[in-house]
Amino acid sequence: MKILIGLAALAGLTVSAQPTAKDRLLERIEAIAVSEPPVLGIDTQIRTAATLASKDPDLAERWLQAATSRALPLVDLHTRGEFLIAIVDQYRHLDAEAAEQICSLLPRRASGAKEDPLAKCYHSLFSTKRSWEGEKALTRRALSAGAFLSPEIRGHLERSIKEHPEECAAEFAVIVEGFPSSDASPQERRHLLDMANLIRKREPELAARARKLAESKAKAAGAGTEEDLEKKQVLGEEKPPIEGLATPERIALARKQAPSMEVEMLLEVMDGEKELSMPQRIAIAYEALEVTPKIKAGDERLVSQSMLARRLYDYGDRAKAAVAAQMLAESFEKFYNCETAACVTFEGDSSPGEVINDFAEYLRENKIQPEDLGLRHKSLEARLLILDLQQSLGIEKKRFSFF
Repeated sequence: MKILIGLAALAGLTVSAQPTAKDRLLERIEAIAVSEPPVLGIDTQIRTAATLASKDPDLAERWLQAATSRALPLVDLHTRGEFLIAIVDQYRHLDAEAAEQICSLLPRRASGAKEDPLAKCYHSLFSTKRSWEGEKALTRRALSAGAFLSPEIRGHLERSIKEHPEECAAEFAVIVEGFPSSDASPQERRHLLDMANLIRKREPELAARARKLAESKAKAAGAGTEEDLEKKQVLGEEKPPIEGLATPERIALARKQAPSMEVEMLLEVMDGEKELSMPQRIAIAYEALEVTPKIKAGDERLVSQSMLARRLYDYGDRAKAAVAAQMLAESFEKFYNCETAACVTFEGDSSPGEVINDFAEYLRENKIQPEDLGLRHKSLEARLLILDLQQSLGIEKKRFSFF
């Protein structure tokens, strides 16, 4: 019950008679993490725990306890859910029981709610290898908690059909029993119908009962509900074909694209066209820089502006490089200072800390010091220190790539 009873503060983690390099790094990261706004500080603590997990699991667990204690009071359910799921993803490798306790702290899906962090959390628990009896017990606990929409509920039924056919009827009966028939959403009804179809040839009567349950009152939802529940896939912007085009034609084509694609294509012209003079390169770089404020807030804009600041500096135009660095600093502060809603909530599947981490990896890989770009930001410093920690522990990181 260590998660439910008195989650300890992250104090005194790095005390030793003669602090090692790891101790000193952890002390600095801790000092920043506790002073960051919640959505950044919690992210820092989770990342530090993930770095420590393979080398010092006990210490990693204590960092996760600290992150949990900060995430639980968050009012916004989406933000709280995403953090707790990220914590569970680390915890399940260290302490499966504690991981499930954290999932159980999430509320059941409210009637009409589009999100179901509880189901998503329990879904992650199934990825830990366990016996068939252990999986059956977890399935029952997940259903009892209200995680009917977990995709692994269907996965459990599939495994029962293929590997334990003598038990599949009993397992499906348990799933039907866990169906929230009183306030089931269209998505939950589809989930049950899908599973009923899996078992209809083997257990036709049970499947028919499940279909009847799923279809009851299904038409009560208002028009457009199905569309609202389906997440639209945002397809990446396709680069137009440029083969055979002369440089002026490529630049003209780039100017017709959406801002992020325009910047990417102009960068490719700068880096790939050897016949361009230095004044031409500077002019193209500055043109691209003026487009960057139109790029949606996030790592795409930050990396674009830092790339262009670096290009202008390398091209020898210090004045324009200084303008680029100032734009970058303003973008960074606009996205991540504590006057914005991002201090306590965020939208999407990843926290603002993910964007800052991507940016830190970009700077480190390209050997750029934040000070060279006019950046002074403690959350960026924390993630650079985590990269130092990974290096000190001998943990290899994949190469960062953007464009």
